Amino acid sequence: GRAMLGKLRVYSGTEHNHQAQQPKTLEI
Repeated sequence: GRAMLGKLRVYSGTEHNHQAQQPKTLEI
């Protein structure tokens, strides 16, 4: 759980720059 969240944060930091219009992904 925690490890996945950490990976998601790093992934989001890069990907969300392009998908900033999808806040639903942040809710994961």
